[in-house]
Amino acid sequence: MGINADQKVAGVLIPVFALRREGDLKIGDTLAFKDAVDFCSRNKIAVLQTLPINETSGDNSPYNAISSMAVEPVLLSMEPNMVPGLTSQDLQKARESVVKLNDSIIDYRSIKVVKLNLLISAHKRLRSSSSEFKNELKEFEAFKAENASWLEPYSLFRALMELNGGSPVWTEWSEDIRSYESARKWSKSCAEREKCVELQDLYSYIQWVGDTQWRAVKEHADKLNVRIMGDIPFGVSRYSSDVWHNQELFDLELSGGAPPEPVFHGDEFTKRWGQNWGIPLYRWDVHRKEDFQWWRRRISRLMDHFHDFRIDHVLGFFRVYAFPWTPD
Repeated sequence: MGINADQKVAGVLIPVFALRREGDLKIGDTLAFKDAVDFCSRNKIAVLQTLPINETSGDNSPYNAISSMAVEPVLLSMEPNMVPGLTSQDLQKARESVVKLNDSIIDYRSIKVVKLNLLISAHKRLRSSSSEFKNELKEFEAFKAENASWLEPYSLFRALMELNGGSPVWTEWSEDIRSYESARKWSKSCAEREKCVELQDLYSYIQWVGDTQWRAVKEHADKLNVRIMGDIPFGVSRYSSDVWHNQELFDLELSGGAPPEPVFHGDEFTKRWGQNWGIPLYRWDVHRKEDFQWWRRRISRLMDHFHDFRIDHVLGFFRVYAFPWTPD
């Protein structure tokens, strides 16, 4: 189902994390989002929009993701039939562990740990029971091959994050892993080589599970004639796999933000100087030379999971307010 400019349609915006369903792990997930699609279909709502679903860092902000390509694991459903290698016993233990969590807020730190542990267990079982999961492993390997251009640097970035205490601030990592090419060489001969390979496979597996679930959401929406709309932040986090992998595409000397706001401001700094978001600016001359391939890949990846999208702060394509320093 397409929508032309002359049509009048109704739509709703719902963040995935805000949805709830019976049996979830105290946060919205892909199954809850399917329920939202059902709601839209029943009520003749044509468009279901959501916030970015990219993987976040410690601040849990969907607009400060550590990858413009990878999906957020905490938003995945942990049903065994949706996570190859997971058992019902694993899920039951996880449900028991989150019972005491506060229902009025989302305890991201606790829930992320619970879901990551489930995904680690599922990944180990998948790899150790290859005969049982022969078809799933074939699909996993096909996913890795098809998405290698972004998945290989992302999974290495995630592995290095783990080896650096979970920090994505790659500018503070050791010199030999501050760029993708040097990190690849390092990973082939370092003392942690085996651990690094295992972590890369784990984070590739998590993205395969995520890709499968979000494609299923889109297919479900197709059947019910509901269009789902994604969201692309204009900027990307300075401390993301994108910037670490493609440093030549970004101006790391400047930080994008918003100009001073004499009326709507929260503090004196914002009133006088504006908001410093810390995002690097784009080196458009370099993007142009490569025919904007990075942007093309980013949008193509988003369209794997959504029918439409908005660009947050689209004005940034035309003019950007910037600071000559990064925020503290």
